[in-house]
Amino acid sequence: MSEPAPNRRALQWGWLALFAANLPLPLFFALDVTREGGVIGMCAALVLLWWCGHVLAPRVPKLSGTVAVGGVLLAFGQFVLVGHIVAGLAAMFVVESLSPGEAGALSEVQGFFVTVLTAGELLLAALALGTVILGFDQQPSEAAEEPAVNGVPNA
Repeated sequence: MSEPAPNRRALQWGWLALFAANLPLPLFFALDVTREGGVIGMCAALVLLWWCGHVLAPRVPKLSGTVAVGGVLLAFGQFVLVGHIVAGLAAMFVVESLSPGEAGALSEVQGFFVTVLTAGELLLAALALGTVILGFDQQPSEAAEEPAVNGVPNA
């Protein structure tokens, strides 16, 4: 028997909750960094990232579940100030080293890319944590199974 399909709305609400739970600390520091520029780019990136998760979560439910488990740990761990801060600092370093010109206030484009890079690092960390916790693949044979055609199993 196959497992029931996950509820699309539940996955979307789950993504929203996970997204919001991982925002407090990064947003606190990001608003300070972008006070002289980059806040519009940061906000645009946040909307884009939320929308991507809203669309993709129901399409890849197993991956979404793995990211959710790791993301919950990251959300609780953000107040230890390590993961989220390191991700943000690494993103700032990359964007500033790739951007010609003088150091100082971020442009809107830089604010956008710092936000996207930080989120990408945190998503990868959530995926890695979730994979370690849930195991790499508990049932590898399920992925190889093909459904029967006209009642005849495929070999």
